[in-house]
Amino acid sequence: MSRALNLYIERTDEEINYSASDFYLNSFTGAFMQATIDGNMEPYGSQSTLHALQDFLDIYPKYNTALATLLINTWYGVLESKGLSKAPRVSY
Repeated sequence: MSRALNLYIERTDEEINYSASDFYLNSFTGAFMQATIDGNMEPYGSQSTLHALQDFLDIYPKYNTALATLLINTWYGVLESKGLSKAPRVSY
């Protein structure tokens, strides 16, 4: 979390419109994507986490920014590279 905060404080001119929550979301999704790419997280577990994130964003739409959409699409790309299709979400 401190890394996300430091990145927010040191944001560039291109990132000036990103909120602090965008930086946290970027760090969070980045960690899960990297763990999936590196084989440290099973793709189905990663997909489950992605779906939970989407559920969160549905409940709290103020966090569902353009960057969030980009990160989610990127995460789906990682999952597809691991052989998973863009499976529909199951809400609990």
